[in-house]
Amino acid sequence: MVDMSLFWSLPGPSAFVSDVVTATNSKGVCAVEVPRYCPPGMVQAIVAAFETAGLMPVHRVEPRSRGSAVHQVALATGAGESTMRSVAGFFDLPDLRGSVILVDAIAASLWPFWTPFVRSFASERRRKEGFLLPGIVVLVPQDVPRSVLDRLFPEACIPWRGCVSASDIRSYVQSKTRASPADDLLQRCANEVAISLGGYDPVLAQALCDLDPEGALDPWEFLKNNYRQFEGNHPHWANGLVDYMDDQPFIHTAALVAAGDRKMFDVRRWRAVSGSIIDFAAMACRHFADAYAAVIETRLPYTAPSYGNRPPKVISHRYGLETSHLRSCLYGVLERDDVEFLKAVASVRNDVAHNEVPPAHVIRSISDAWAAYLSREALAVRGWSWPRCGQKLVMTVGPSGGGKSTWVANNHRPEEIVSTDNIRIELGGTLHNSGSQERVFQIAFRRLSNRLARGETVVFDATNLKRTDRLRVVDLVPPDLEVVYVVVDRPMESKRADGGWRNEREGLLDAHALRFTSELDNILAGDGRSNVNVRDLRLL
Repeated sequence: MVDMSLFWSLPGPSAFVSDVVTATNSKGVCAVEVPRYCPPGMVQAIVAAFETAGLMPVHRVEPRSRGSAVHQVALATGAGESTMRSVAGFFDLPDLRGSVILVDAIAASLWPFWTPFVRSFASERRRKEGFLLPGIVVLVPQDVPRSVLDRLFPEACIPWRGCVSASDIRSYVQSKTRASPADDLLQRCANEVAISLGGYDPVLAQALCDLDPEGALDPWEFLKNNYRQFEGNHPHWANGLVDYMDDQPFIHTAALVAAGDRKMFDVRRWRAVSGSIIDFAAMACRHFADAYAAVIETRLPYTAPSYGNRPPKVISHRYGLETSHLRSCLYGVLERDDVEFLKAVASVRNDVAHNEVPPAHVIRSISDAWAAYLSREALAVRGWSWPRCGQKLVMTVGPSGGGKSTWVANNHRPEEIVSTDNIRIELGGTLHNSGSQERVFQIAFRRLSNRLARGETVVFDATNLKRTDRLRVVDLVPPDLEVVYVVVDRPMESKRADGGWRNEREGLLDAHALRFTSELDNILAGDGRSNVNVRDLRLL
């Protein structure tokens, strides 16, 4: 269902309605030229605009084949069908002063019967003197020659043509879709497709907004099933299948579908998504360039592989690195999920470079993965809106069974603690969740950020054994806030004695101990970050 209040408040449609009111107020008569297929709510919007301007009441006449035009208008205005004999009589009625007569959608067959009435009304109004004379607005048939309209409505013909701009439809779509598509690539692409295919038609734009994002990305079958009425119609303005948009003729997308023009349909889809995907790819590259800046800076300048006869490209700034460069430059540093993400980004970027729209499921996977990276804001703006209340991010660091959760429980209130084990239980009812743990950490990072953003200290209870994992957490906060590594461990004999389920997972305790030992120098150095302080609470 089209939000008519929103649509008719947009700059283009509202300017059209304003022009109708201005022409009627200044000329007394106004012709509104509309195609057979036009946005819903036009008459209601015109009536509301007249009432806002103080020109009321608006008497709406729905032309019919029985009765003269004079009698039909008399009946609609309450002037008395039997007593009104001529057009001049309407100007003598006090109740019609300042009012407007709106003749709604005269059929072509009835136009000859209404032409004399309009001509007489215009002539009589010019002859009369005084303020607040009634005016008349006529929604004229599509096949009336413009020369006829110019004679009947001199300088007062307002066509519904070129009244909706791309920015109008963009505003409409963005208002009708979920609030923050900026971080969701699939939703952003779906929005752009709705804007591109919707064109000047809010009905189509709304229908595309109502689809799920995957369906909205390629709505060919949906449109084939729902716009069959346009089959066999040559598109032109009178039937509503062509209009100006931003000074260019735009063929209604339903007309393309009805004609089986899949190629032009896909061109519109490609134009819609290409900008978003290229921007996203650049944003993803900048994100990784910032997240691994400390490593990358030691490996610059970077010489990119050359192809054919092209000379090698030397990149001296991290923001010049593309997805393939990042994978190469950060080989051995990136996690496998990071590598797969960058490959997927490169894949969709390559699709649009070859004039193709990437598959919806690939864009969806990238959108879902990107949510895990959102916590790593750019260095310049990270935590910019947070209060500075002395809040800290406290992180436990140590192997499984080392006593981290016990230390946390003994030293911090429950509301201060974000525990990955507790989140696993919330999600699956058990600590032993198999598969990717990314969802667990997404929730954890959001909770950590939310508490810090309120100016409150938070404790992150997890192993945090890998340097990349620790820095993902450290990078949640701006560099002027303190991060504390609390290093906790105890002898292996103690861990095995009360290991419980950990002893049932063969090699778990030993693997954690080995990883912890290999990372210990970095841990005790605070991973080289100036805002990280270390508390070493190991029981050696």
